[in-house]
Amino acid sequence: MNAFTILPDYISLVTEAIMLTEIELVMRTVPQMSGDTRSRIIRYGWDYLSDEKLGDVPDWIPTIDGVDSWTLNQYLPGRAINLHTDAAKFGDEIKILSLGAVMFMRLLAPNNDELIVQIPSRSLCVMSGDVRWLWKHGTLPVKTGTRYSIVYRTLKKELAQN
Repeated sequence: MNAFTILPDYISLVTEAIMLTEIELVMRTVPQMSGDTRSRIIRYGWDYLSDEKLGDVPDWIPTIDGVDSWTLNQYLPGRAINLHTDAAKFGDEIKILSLGAVMFMRLLAPNNDELIVQIPSRSLCVMSGDVRWLWKHGTLPVKTGTRYSIVYRTLKKELAQN
């Protein structure tokens, strides 16, 4: 089963404005990455790359029940993320809160059919089932403005207990 859902206006304009202020402050502490991928990354909770538990998520990031791993991404103009499937150590749902500039997500099905979907700012994108496990996703380069995303993941229970 393919499951890809966009929940528009997931947060209010006021909440987004508060979050963008906080994000811009915290991003100043992180060096900019080179190349054409994301500009800056900050992770909280369970690390994406290791089995390490990182710092607690700030209280200005909206919570989602059960989530224990957060990745905060900055995309300056011209930046994108290549097609990928999220790490298998995380559960069946990947959620992405999009802030700032409009985002265009690329979805590539196992048969190589491609979809380009516009994700408005303040929307929550949810990928589960085949879309989470078998499809690849990425973004097109940001045209104007700065885009931020918060990726919500949950470490599989058997891994979280170790």
